[in-house]
Amino acid sequence: MTNPLEAEWTCFVEANEPHLIEENLNAALDVALEHAMKDGRFGILVTRHGHTRFTVALSADVPYGQTMEENGPAS
Repeated sequence: MTNPLEAEWTCFVEANEPHLIEENLNAALDVALEHAMKDGRFGILVTRHGHTRFTVALSADVPYGQTMEENGPAS
């Protein structure tokens, strides 16, 4: 059974400069990977919510050891 608290780790990334978006996404991915490796059951899902807004989250819908990207609803 999935522990919802472990699967709900999410980091919000927002920046206006492309280099800052890349730096912040890379930092969020590093932290997400650390959390995912502790449990060994969740993959990482990166969702684009617009040109400058993203979330990086652990997801039971993504196989462990994988990172997937998706476009969320733009706001």
